[in-house]
Amino acid sequence: MVLRRTRPHMHRTFRVPLGFMFCVWMMGSLSSVTWVVFGVWMAVGLVFYFLYGYRRSRLATAENVAVTAEL
Repeated sequence: MVLRRTRPHMHRTFRVPLGFMFCVWMMGSLSSVTWVVFGVWMAVGLVFYFLYGYRRSRLATAENVAVTAEL
């Protein structure tokens, strides 16, 4: 991003469409078992992430303190 502003005419060797196509090709060559395992681990990670964040967020803590103070 900085080089785009400071040196807009600089030659760029990396091309996003080519890199994207290469990544899609590599992902397509993975087996279905790999995708299933990835999906399971992603779901487990998201559950832990949201549960941890829900219990320890500053907003939830502030709301709990405010509700407790009103009682």
